[in-house]
Amino acid sequence: MNNSCGSQFANTATNGPCPALTSNFVSNPAGFGDQRRNQVRGPNFFDTDLSIFKNFRIKERMQFTLGATAYNLFNHPNFDQPQGDVASSQFGQIVTTISPPTSIYGSFLGADASPRVLQSQIKFSF
Repeated sequence: MNNSCGSQFANTATNGPCPALTSNFVSNPAGFGDQRRNQVRGPNFFDTDLSIFKNFRIKERMQFTLGATAYNLFNHPNFDQPQGDVASSQFGQIVTTISPPTSIYGSFLGADASPRVLQSQIKFSF
């Protein structure tokens, strides 16, 4: 059985759902379906952070540090898993974005947890 669909099924409004994918959800009296492991996977999670620091020596025991840090440098959106409800009209479509569970602000920020954040630092050590 062929379990792949071509790009012609990307627009479900004109071509309908992929017949190879929807046939995999037929109930099986033995209790095991025709699903393979990792058959439906969502997009990968992507995040880039960058830190740049420069140390300046002042005499023997003193040091001055100047730096910058960028969190979510490229401000890349991360997409949620495709809709898994076969009865939904949005089955197989990605309709939302997700944020990491925590950020530099903690876990209380919710949906706004992954904005691009720039931070500067000046440190004097002696």
